[in-house]
Amino acid sequence: MSAPSAGNSIETATALLQSELGRLEEQREDVQKQLQRAQAGLAAVSGKIESIRGALAALNAVPATEPATPQTTVEQPHDAANLQASGAVVSAQEPAEHNTSFEAAPATKSAPRSSRFTEQVIAVLARDPRVALRARDVAEALGRDESAGSINAVRSTLDRLVATSRARRTGKGLYQAPAV
Repeated sequence: MSAPSAGNSIETATALLQSELGRLEEQREDVQKQLQRAQAGLAAVSGKIESIRGALAALNAVPATEPATPQTTVEQPHDAANLQASGAVVSAQEPAEHNTSFEAAPATKSAPRSSRFTEQVIAVLARDPRVALRARDVAEALGRDESAGSINAVRSTLDRLVATSRARRTGKGLYQAPAV
């Protein structure tokens, strides 16, 4: 009677192993799905990190005492509270010609730094409207570093200009001044 007993134990072991195999395969599928969701989440967070790094690089690349051009003039704040709120530090005794952070203009609002940068990008494109430029070319023309964040900041600005018809995309990664 040992033969039927051995056959029975093999069948039992086989059944147990098959049920364990099925359970482990389901568990593997669940873990793979979780891994895919985690990878997608990681990619999204990494993209946001790069975007923020690019924005920070763009903000850090703009000189604090950049002289205003006729296209980018801003109003000089009239009182100390506005001056402090704008981030400019100028003593009351300092003559106006030494204050290069702001230039008097008839406008009533101050232009943010990003609009000055945008105007600089437009000016680079407008130098020769027939030539298509890459974001790297525009960054180089602006004297920016060649870091990925700096180039991505220029690329983001170019994409915004395309979206508002202030520039046009002529090919993959190529930008020009809008057609006249």
